[in-house]
Amino acid sequence: MLGNNNVGNRKYPYTQNNCLGRGGSGEVYRVSPDSVDKIIEICRFHKSDENFSLSSIRDIDVRNCHGNRYMIGEKFVSLRKHELDKLRYAERERSMLEKVAKVDNVAKFIGTKFIDWSGMFCYVIKMSYASGDELNSLMYDDKIDLKQASYAIHETAKILLDLKKKHIIHRDVKPKNIIHDAERNKTTLIDFGLAMFEGEIRGIAGNFLFMSPEQHWGEALTTSSDVYNLGVTALVIYSGGSVKRVTSEFGMYPESQNEERKRRYFEAFRRRSIIPDNLVKAIEMTLEKNPSERNIEPLIEESLRFSQS
Repeated sequence: MLGNNNVGNRKYPYTQNNCLGRGGSGEVYRVSPDSVDKIIEICRFHKSDENFSLSSIRDIDVRNCHGNRYMIGEKFVSLRKHELDKLRYAERERSMLEKVAKVDNVAKFIGTKFIDWSGMFCYVIKMSYASGDELNSLMYDDKIDLKQASYAIHETAKILLDLKKKHIIHRDVKPKNIIHDAERNKTTLIDFGLAMFEGEIRGIAGNFLFMSPEQHWGEALTTSSDVYNLGVTALVIYSGGSVKRVTSEFGMYPESQNEERKRRYFEAFRRRSIIPDNLVKAIEMTLEKNPSERNIEPLIEESLRFSQS
């Protein structure tokens, strides 16, 4: 939890009223009509850092490390290994946001800064604000419009194709990270905190409900892992929009990926007469156990067709 809203005599626009969400990597606040700040706590200032000034900081160079003394501009701050890892994590997210800047319908990077939050050294990533509702909140509120949600699935699938061209794996595609604005008919994919390039070696990360089998077991990932994430998202949405029900009834965790559970799930899914057979088959194609056999193209086509029906 971050500190209070006063730093010396200066007030920061980070209050409970404009907090959009909290996660393992940071807290997100809407600070203007068009932008949000993601605050990532790095460490508390130590006594040896009493003269550390944030006023002249503009850029960060994580390679300048001298023992546990970390150089920012012309100043030093003490960072333990896990704190330095947090800083590098924040820098990776900033770097990834810059690389996806030209991809349509993703949160846009604006800039970074450091703040002293009541003695807490924090890294702030400023991004564009994505208007609309999380598919996650729509599902829990039982007010989901399947046609609108289907269009959001269609748009998200197109975003994943654009990311594939850049060899970028989001690793956390799920309803909470898909924002849909029904009035503007616009979908935005957010939260690139876990994103990585194909070929990179990273630890296991993501939401277990939506993980691909290879993601759960810590195997090498390709962009096909995101295809699987979106396939599970589509299953949750088209099955009636209850994450809790899907989790409890069908155990859609990677360790439960046996044929019997999968068969039972699709039998229940197909019983919903509102869902066309072609759409069911398209979702099945995203959930192939072998990553090389997954195909997102039919889902792009069939989800759009259903949204327009």
